[in-house]
Amino acid sequence: MSVILHFTTSLDGFIEDDDGSLDWAFGYDSTGEFSAVAPEADRVMRGAGVVISGRRGFDADGGKSRPYGGAWAGRMFILSHRPPPADAHEDFHFLDVPIAEAIRIAKEAAEAGDHGADVLIFSADIARQALDAGLVDEVLLHIVPLVLGSGVRLFDGLAAPVRLETRLTAQSGQVTTMLFGVRR
Repeated sequence: MSVILHFTTSLDGFIEDDDGSLDWAFGYDSTGEFSAVAPEADRVMRGAGVVISGRRGFDADGGKSRPYGGAWAGRMFILSHRPPPADAHEDFHFLDVPIAEAIRIAKEAAEAGDHGADVLIFSADIARQALDAGLVDEVLLHIVPLVLGSGVRLFDGLAAPVRLETRLTAQSGQVTTMLFGVRR
C-alpha cells in the first residue's frame, strides 16, 4: 500500500495555469490521451483504491470529473472544511479532518475495497501537507515541455526539503514521465 502524488506539470513546475486550467497539459503525446503518456500511469491507476483531492478541484468542474475520465472505479475523497454541496454525487466522500487522519481513512477504504490498495493525491495543497507530514511514498510526474511562467506550483511552500530517488523515467510523444520514491 502506497501513498502516491500523481500530477502533470509544466517544465517550470506548474500544475495549473493562472486560470486554474489544465487544458495545456493535453495533446503532447502521440494519441492525445492522458493514459497513453506512459504505461506507469496506468499501473498506478490500476493500483489505486482511493483518490484524495481538494475542494478547489472539485468545485472547478462541479464535481463531474473522475480520474481517467471515469475509467477508474475506486473511491474519491474530497478534503474540505466546507460541507459538501447538496447535489454532490454519491461517489464523492467529503472529509474535514487533518491530513494524517484523511490518509488513514483513505488507506482503510482502499484496503476494504475491490480496486487497489494505493492512495493517490491529486491536490497541490494536500500533496504539500502530506509531504510535510512524511506520509508520501512515491511521486509520479508527467512533465510537459511547456514553460507556463505562472500558475499553481506543486512544491511551493514545503516546510523542508524532500529527498527523492528516481525509480523510472519514460517518454511518450513529448511527455516525460518520472516516478520517484520518497527517501525517509
